[in-house]
Amino acid sequence: MDAAYLNDLKDGYFAQDGFVKESFMCSHSIAIANEFLNSGISNKQIRSFFNKVNQYDILTRQNVMHFREARANLLWLLSVAVDKQQKDHVPGCFKTFLEKNIDAIQTEKDLAIFKEHFETICNYMPEKKEGNQASQNRPQGNSQNGYNKTGNGYGGTRQGNGNNFWKNH
Repeated sequence: MDAAYLNDLKDGYFAQDGFVKESFMCSHSIAIANEFLNSGISNKQIRSFFNKVNQYDILTRQNVMHFREARANLLWLLSVAVDKQQKDHVPGCFKTFLEKNIDAIQTEKDLAIFKEHFETICNYMPEKKEGNQASQNRPQGNSQNGYNKTGNGYGGTRQGNGNNFWKNH
């Protein structure tokens, strides 16, 4: 994992103004997607873990699952990643990604933002198609490709629905 990413994560998902740090939705997500692609893990493998995180987030928001139970489930999910790493089914960078992010999740809001961050990584990872190299479609993370442009709704109010989801309260 990139040192800048780990430093941002130590400080939490939110900037001093209370809004989500844009880097978690853009530059960090692109860099991690590239790292995952280069390590050989597939979008399908990543999505199987993401689906669990998404499930915990939904159940927590619906008050079906208490946050502490969701956090315990995330720790269980980390143990699954460790097991899969030991069997060479997932790379160490994926286990580190989960471990560092789970450490950063201290509130329901953190869980919600981690889910969004994780989803952006999945979205930046192309699915492999037969006869098509995934690396051909890999995002490069420069400003010319549009991924790092500001004013896209990250770090403030989500466009279109008027809620203030991205601000930490």
